[in-house]
Amino acid sequence: MSTMSPLERRIHSNRQRARRRAIAEGRPTTTKVDAAPAREHAERLRAIGISTARLAELSEVPLATVRHILYGTGGHPPAKRTEQDHLDRILAVPAVPLLGAPGAFIDACGTVRRLQALIAAGWSVAELARRLAVFPPNLAQMLQRSQVRVTTALAVRRLYDELWDVEPPQDTPRQRRAVREARERAARAGWPTPAGWDDDDIDLPKPDLTAKHAAQVAAMDDTQLGAYNRAAYREGERSPLIRAAAAEYSRRAATAARERQTARTRPEEADR
Repeated sequence: MSTMSPLERRIHSNRQRARRRAIAEGRPTTTKVDAAPAREHAERLRAIGISTARLAELSEVPLATVRHILYGTGGHPPAKRTEQDHLDRILAVPAVPLLGAPGAFIDACGTVRRLQALIAAGWSVAELARRLAVFPPNLAQMLQRSQVRVTTALAVRRLYDELWDVEPPQDTPRQRRAVREARERAARAGWPTPAGWDDDDIDLPKPDLTAKHAAQVAAMDDTQLGAYNRAAYREGERSPLIRAAAAEYSRRAATAARERQTARTRPEEADR
């Protein structure tokens, strides 16, 4: 016995007639599209800390729909198809960790690099902590963390955007000493200043950053690498790209020296 109401039966009957008519006319019987791209993108977002509930909020797709795409419902497997509008809305959410819920944890690399760069520019831990409204020991610990909350990352990003091209105050002996000590600390640690970071690189996880720079320096000629090598060792530049180029310059120079040595020893071996 049917459990549908009279209205539900009429709706179901109308849908069935429309479906049969579409089949007879050779038209598609549904407006739905493959849900796999939406599911794959949602998984990528979840991997960087954007939860299912947060994705539903950002995309304005009902949470039940997002869960149906990801997990299925009522013991059924994940949805194979979904509405085009739902797909478009989910794909429109960028894979940016900072879009996660405020309390979510994300990779701290961008946060740590921004703090290091500000210290390299002369901003002391104490002054940065004051501007972030945290205790200096807490900020010092932040420099060692592998993950931070989204709220912390956003606060550091705002501070960095405010101070990256601003000289720290040096009106008093105490301020000048703080600036000098901050810069010396960064120099010992090899931290680049804000000028040493590309905006597209500063948030990249270390493996991705290393791979990107390796590809860039591999495409450079010896003249370019030589210029970067001089910048690194004569001018003290600490940009990650410059350091990577200097390392590639040294590698090529060592390879060329070995090849010359091999070429010199071959005639001697032939004489024997």
